[in-house]
Amino acid sequence: ATPTEAAAVGAIGALVIASLSGEMNKESFMKISRETLTTTVMIFTILICASIFSLVFRGFGGEEWIQHLFEGIPGGTFGVLIITMIMIFILGFFLDFIEITFIAIPIIAPILFRLGVDPVWLGVMIAINLQTSFLTPPFGFALFYMRSVTPK
Repeated sequence: ATPTEAAAVGAIGALVIASLSGEMNKESFMKISRETLTTTVMIFTILICASIFSLVFRGFGGEEWIQHLFEGIPGGTFGVLIITMIMIFILGFFLDFIEITFIAIPIIAPILFRLGVDPVWLGVMIAINLQTSFLTPPFGFALFYMRSVTPK
């Protein structure tokens, strides 16, 4: 089973158990559904706006501007790669991995591919750098995970 299917089974199981134990009633179900819908809408709004921003930026020649900016960086391809990784690392402090993936990667990746960077290694390096968004506020998902498993 895929993770999505397993999550669906878990959610249905939780609803059944809560309903059978008397913890779930129509009012609480509606409140939970409303909160879930609100969160989902916010996430998809961010994704759609990030995609539109990236498309508009590239459509107005932003990719060429970034490429000309990268051409002036000393060190050639390696220098551009280091600057890119530093930028993604710093963006991880302020943005969630989803926003970085939908805004920065579509702009930077084609330029790095033209410079001869291997897509697999670029993906690995970006994934490692995106871990900063899991470790630092404002999101810091890994901080919540660590807090839940550490002794009190």
